[in-house]
Amino acid sequence: MNQLRRLNILKEFAWDSLNDPGFLEDSVREEIIVPILKGLGYGLERPYRIIRSKKLLHPFVSIGSATKKIYLVPDYLLEVHDKNAWILEAKAPTENILNTSTSSKRTPTLCTARSGLLTSLFAMAGSLFSTT
Repeated sequence: MNQLRRLNILKEFAWDSLNDPGFLEDSVREEIIVPILKGLGYGLERPYRIIRSKKLLHPFVSIGSATKKIYLVPDYLLEVHDKNAWILEAKAPTENILNTSTSSKRTPTLCTARSGLLTSLFAMAGSLFSTT
């Protein structure tokens, strides 16, 4: 892939598609997230791996003094050199990711983009989440 194409990964994307009621979370994953991740060098192979549907133990859940095991299954867990680097959770363009009842608020949020478009990028760091 040439350098110019890497910088324009979504150049051909039809942005009006975001207004289509049929453009849901799966479309965001296929049409936006996967091309970006592949353009960044992520794939099935090391050192930059995409892991889908990996069960993770949430690090911050306790009720009173008792700790309760809560598991999350993010859309993407991304590894860099065999260490958990970041989590990406896809959402439909119409989903309000700032609503506290959505799953994206159950995880420490690092930053957010247009509601649902790029989704929520969750807290990074190799050992923040335990894998099981």
